[in-house]
Amino acid sequence: MYYSVGILYSVSSFLELIKKVEIIDSDFIKTFNQFNVANASSVLEASINYNWVSINSENKLRVTTKGDELLQLNSDNKRLRTQLMQMIIQDNPIWAKNTHLGRNEIIPFLKPNILQCFREANLLDTYSTEVIQWWDNISYFTRNNNDIYLSKLGRQAEELSIKFETKRTGVLPKWISIDSNLTGYDLLSIVDISNPKLLSIEVKGIYSTLCSSFYLTNNEWEVAMNSDNYIFHIWDIKGSDCSLSILLPDDLTPLIPSNTEYSTWEKIIVTPPKSLLEMRKAN
Repeated sequence: MYYSVGILYSVSSFLELIKKVEIIDSDFIKTFNQFNVANASSVLEASINYNWVSINSENKLRVTTKGDELLQLNSDNKRLRTQLMQMIIQDNPIWAKNTHLGRNEIIPFLKPNILQCFREANLLDTYSTEVIQWWDNISYFTRNNNDIYLSKLGRQAEELSIKFETKRTGVLPKWISIDSNLTGYDLLSIVDISNPKLLSIEVKGIYSTLCSSFYLTNNEWEVAMNSDNYIFHIWDIKGSDCSLSILLPDDLTPLIPSNTEYSTWEKIIVTPPKSLLEMRKAN
């Protein structure tokens, strides 16, 4: 109901107003039919519903701590992203449960007004650290602690792979997993400087001091087996001292169970021998 660019922008103006002027809630509705670019009642209701504004014992409107935090942000863009984050966490909409699949995977389920909010907040088509963190935070909210741990580990590994590939090829790889986790790989790079053919990269993060295992989905494996150029980046995360092993699908074949006529595996734990990881370490 309140996922409207007009309402959310108007809320910011509303907060600025009541920081300056004492207003009684009923007087605001009587005075304003339209406030800024939205219906005044909707602006007031949204502000109270998401605890950006409270009403004291004298029916006077007051900006809450959350409201003050919004006002302290130095751009409309940042305010809008913060508002959306707080609203989604409070409302817990059904579509938010699929954000771990990538932002493009939820777009078909968004109503036009919500989609417009995301577009206005520049959350759909950029890969800045701030935007990626916004989507990750929404994903963490809907998942359990173990999933959050693995997601953070995987994201750290992906960032390392992006730096590695950019240095290796001179070309910034495309960060596929931000938009979708259903493609079967995380990054799209090139074979090398002299060979611009596309290279699909599935990135995994491990802590070898604890375990050298990682999860592999059937979809990732099927894509790997049917791609001309596909590799696995296995990052051993050790604080600032991280090491990369680059594996081919053939390296993992002995560790992968076979599908049968009656059953197909969906996700497995793969544990490459440490000797293999050591042999395939990148320079």
